[in-house]
Amino acid sequence: TLVQSFEIDVSDANISEGQKQAFFALQNLETEGAASLGAPRQFNLSVGPKPIAEAQSDGPGATVTVLGTVSRAVGAYARFQDGSGPTGASGLVVRQTFGELSGDFQDDISNGDIQPGTQILVTGTLSEFAGLLQVNNEDLSSYRIVSQGPPPDPQTVTLGDLASDGGAYLSELVEVEGLTFPDASGTFTNDQSYTVEGPDGNTLTFRVQGTDETNVGGTSIPSGTFTYVGTVGIFSGEIQLIPMEPSDLSSSD
Repeated sequence: TLVQSFEIDVSDANISEGQKQAFFALQNLETEGAASLGAPRQFNLSVGPKPIAEAQSDGPGATVTVLGTVSRAVGAYARFQDGSGPTGASGLVVRQTFGELSGDFQDDISNGDIQPGTQILVTGTLSEFAGLLQVNNEDLSSYRIVSQGPPPDPQTVTLGDLASDGGAYLSELVEVEGLTFPDASGTFTNDQSYTVEGPDGNTLTFRVQGTDETNVGGTSIPSGTFTYVGTVGIFSGEIQLIPMEPSDLSSSD
């Protein structure tokens, strides 16, 4: 019995457009005897990043490679998404407040190399913070800027949609119209939560994070109706709107 092994070099595979699959067959043999493939006779070889929805299913502790388009990037945080998942999108957060790659990552955000519309390839180990799946600090093994293009289109939802099924939209870009702040005025304060109300009477938490994640602190709180285009988060079961740029809020008046 002759057993022949072989290696496949995939180091030059172009995976910028997602997973690639290969098929192998035993053919064009020159032999006087019989030849066959041993068990298993068939196998699949996938090269490239996982869809983000599949990576989410792997859960905390899984090491994954994913490809997505940045929706928001400020300070030490980038949120990116692809077209997988039940809503037509799936998103993840990269958090780089410290770690071997944090300086380069923050520099790429500050100089605009990572911005809305940037396609990035990320390899790292997933973890969960208060219900939000992320690639956190030293869990980031590598990242690569693949291309620049338009940002993802936001999904139009209501506060009622987010209140009932907000977990399906985590770290995704959404658009919510007809919002007001019933109990707030003046300017936003970092690390502060506010209540936002929709035209249907539903309310949700509007969370202004720290200065390493948002540029909204210190800007004016809308006095009238506004539209929100930004990302969705969660904290201990509470769905939140997570604005990262002042332009995430636009007046509807």
